[in-house]
Amino acid sequence: MTKINRQDFLTQNNTKTIDLEKVRTNPNAQQKLTDNGLNLQQLQRADRNNDGKIDAQEAWRMADNFDRDGNSTTLIAAAPAPSGQATPTQAGKTASVLGLMLQDASLQASAPQTNPTNNTPRSNDEILFIGMNNETRTSAGAKHEINELRKTGATLHTITNSRIGADKIRVGNQTYDLTTNDGRNGFVQTLGLPAEQSAKIADVLKNTGDNARDEVAQIAQVWSRAEKGGSIPSRLLISGHHVGSGVWGDDNGRISWDTMRGLTAAMPRAAAQVEDLHLSACYSGGRSKHLMYQEMFPNTKTIWAYSGSAPGSGSGATTHQAAWERTTRGAGVDIDQTAANLLQRGIRKAENLDVAVVGRDIPLSGQSMAQLYELVRSNEATFERFFQGQEEVTNSQQGPLRTYYNQLQSLLQQPGLSNIERTELEARRDQTIRTLFYNSHIRGHFQEHYGDAIRQGYAALGLPAPNFSRLSREDALESIRSIRDHISGLRDTPAPARDMLYVLNGLWNLDAQTIPENWI
Repeated sequence: MTKINRQDFLTQNNTKTIDLEKVRTNPNAQQKLTDNGLNLQQLQRADRNNDGKIDAQEAWRMADNFDRDGNSTTLIAAAPAPSGQATPTQAGKTASVLGLMLQDASLQASAPQTNPTNNTPRSNDEILFIGMNNETRTSAGAKHEINELRKTGATLHTITNSRIGADKIRVGNQTYDLTTNDGRNGFVQTLGLPAEQSAKIADVLKNTGDNARDEVAQIAQVWSRAEKGGSIPSRLLISGHHVGSGVWGDDNGRISWDTMRGLTAAMPRAAAQVEDLHLSACYSGGRSKHLMYQEMFPNTKTIWAYSGSAPGSGSGATTHQAAWERTTRGAGVDIDQTAANLLQRGIRKAENLDVAVVGRDIPLSGQSMAQLYELVRSNEATFERFFQGQEEVTNSQQGPLRTYYNQLQSLLQQPGLSNIERTELEARRDQTIRTLFYNSHIRGHFQEHYGDAIRQGYAALGLPAPNFSRLSREDALESIRSIRDHISGLRDTPAPARDMLYVLNGLWNLDAQTIPENWI
């Protein structure tokens, strides 16, 4: 079995494009497609941003659509046949012919794409800042980051929590409630986009989590200019908390990566204008995440993220953001040198920087996947001790459980994991981070959110309800074990007790459905 690696394909064909109009008028090029089981219509559908060209990202996606190895970072180019010789797969033939066409000078675009509205290049130094954090007792919040970043002289377009209420947005004199179909449909009509595209954006808003729809709607407002032929900020900075599946804020909602994927797919011209990406968020780096960002933003030149914890808004994030802003002005891409300079100066959290210039070879460093797997397996007992409450977390940022969590995150940042492996590791990651913050955050939020249901459940059984915000992890598990035993001995369990048991089981398992990320 022969495989092709996505990063190798992108590196080899970086900056190359296939001009669809030149393919349409070139019989030889069309014959090459036919010889490899393809046609011009399929190639045109691969043009996700409708710019008349196929770049390396779009070519890879087209080939990977035929692949069956379950991994977006590789595809099977040839598979064993009964004859004993490897036979090219459709995915392999597609990658091969598109790779040749990307390298064919006669099929290349003759000039860089320009803004059809004013005939100027789309690239600019403006920044779209998406700040999920509100100002709290422990966080300086997005407002502080915005104020500091403006001191660099950069032009900022800022998106923060709605001032008129969660999941609401005002356009002119009209306020739209984004939790309702009428509100969402009314809002997307203000964007001035085609009906089919507006429906896609409304669907993204519908599937966005509570308290984040207002931010996503604001993004759509800015990006709608690109969908109508205008320019948007070519630099994107997203700031907030993150453990792997989305970015959230204190006392605010969460923008999941599924939501962002949906929005970039619905607004491909906007996504194509993003050239520099900064994730001011913990555990936002790694090859796997970098590849995901490149899928969403196909023309990204630079990625600034973090392999471990990132500095907070009031504890160093603004220093990192200002350095990124200066480095990515104009055609600047030397973010690797900037990251090295921050580390040399001893800037807080610079050791966790994970930056990349798209198209450059990324030297492999650190531990291999096999080594990371062995570390995770060898520390399973550590996780179990804390998860079962046999040992209490005294410092959520340091100690053996944090080390185990970092090992899980490092393993998840590897691009070669199967879907099954990734799902299992993500579930363990989610349990581990909730265990780390059980005493400081989880138990208090749990009692506050589910306290009424717990009291009603215990009252239906004629029992006094415990206050889980005051129980250690070990005591909480013992309390849940006791009520389970009590209920199992009943012939008929009252409905409030059944409902209560459901949420208690969520606390027992530290389940992400019961305990949302923004409690951490």
